[in-house]
Amino acid sequence: MWLLRFARQQPLYLMIAAGAAGIIWAVTGQAPSLTVTLIYSFVCGNFTMLVLENVHVPCSWRAASWSWLIYLILLLVTTPMAVTAATLVVFIFVPPALVPPAPRTSFGDFLLTAWKFPAVANLIFGAACLSYLMTGAAWKIGTVNYSGLSIRKRARGNTTPRISSKLVKYKRGCYPRSFHN
Repeated sequence: MWLLRFARQQPLYLMIAAGAAGIIWAVTGQAPSLTVTLIYSFVCGNFTMLVLENVHVPCSWRAASWSWLIYLILLLVTTPMAVTAATLVVFIFVPPALVPPAPRTSFGDFLLTAWKFPAVANLIFGAACLSYLMTGAAWKIGTVNYSGLSIRKRARGNTTPRISSKLVKYKRGCYPRSFHN
């Protein structure tokens, strides 16, 4: 199951790599190394999604704004690890001719010159993924998945559903207060 989801996410990272290469090309006027761009996109994207999808902050114990804050802090902690891992792969497997401006004297020097764009791209990607994951969870809570809480129909033949008070309290714990005013 996880392998299928993993395979389905790879075209997204390929599109991100193409977009990143296009931005680099437009800003610098030089085409970036496609190999380096693909490595950064796939390694950072897979690492970040692995962490964000597997860390669950239950929305019932905090308001949605706290969940966002916790996930953003998690993203800020995850990004340096993802960029370091991807930079290590580039340092080991990509020939120096494909990454000309970065020095190859040591991994530390290489990381100090090569971290900026992958980190910014990963933060943008991670924020977009958080937005998708959080709104996807909100849609599931709002329309499909009520976690065992039921919608009951009114008595006397009325077809208008009556939402249980337990369900309303559950949904209120998952959305910001501004949705309820």
